Amino acid sequence: MSQVNPSKIGLAGYSFGAMVALPVALHKEQVKVLALVSPFLSASDWEQLKSYVKPKLFLCGDKDYIVSPQEVQRLASGLPQPSQYEIIPGADHFWWGYEGKIAEKVSTFFRNAFTTMKESSAGL
Repeated sequence: MSQVNPSKIGLAGYSFGAMVALPVALHKEQVKVLALVSPFLSASDWEQLKSYVKPKLFLCGDKDYIVSPQEVQRLASGLPQPSQYEIIPGADHFWWGYEGKIAEKVSTFFRNAFTTMKESSAGL
């Protein structure tokens, strides 16, 4: 852990893992960025997200039959910024064949969020 930069901690959760990641992100100041993939969240979880003002990403596949991409989009659109939502065409809940796409989207989101934070703190 000595190699971890405490100012660049991002957390990602997939499906039920989103329910695990969310309370950690909400209650640990060290978590600066949150990415949720096919998030299986309760109404209470979505309500708690309304107070989360840090960068957040929601990814869903348009073929997801477990988590409704349209419902995630509707709920995510009501959250404070910065918040991003993206539907990946062809992907279902299990993301078979789209693993690289998830990795690319989440890592790009984290990189951009941390770059923006650095620029903001530098007064740029």
